[in-house]
Amino acid sequence: MAETGNKSKNEYEMNAIAYIVAGVALVAGIAIGFFISRFQAGRTEIENREKAVKILMEAREQARAVELQAKDSALKITQTAEGDITRLRSDLLKEDERLQHRRSELDSRMEKLEQREQAVNKRQSAVDKRLNDIEKTP
Repeated sequence: MAETGNKSKNEYEMNAIAYIVAGVALVAGIAIGFFISRFQAGRTEIENREKAVKILMEAREQARAVELQAKDSALKITQTAEGDITRLRSDLLKEDERLQHRRSELDSRMEKLEQREQAVNKRQSAVDKRLNDIEKTP
């Protein structure tokens, strides 16, 4: 009977050791699971930050490209407008010169007409005077 008491004591100790080992394994598993979870969460956070930085850099690059394109378009529009203004100014100057030339010609014609009119008036006066002289003479 002493052996059965010993056996039961051995079984009890074995069961106790098994429970302790199981408890330690459980605690170790929980701790390892917690640390793995923290590690994965940290890695996910780092990956998310890297993605955010990449997205931000792409957005900035795209904004720079759009800004450059807008500046190019604005420059082309400005150059086109300046070319149009220069062309219109040139056309306007040519038209002004043409009108000045025409005005000069008209002034010259007017002056010639006035001279002719004066000459005609002098001749008419001379003719009228002669006619008067002829009519006065008997």
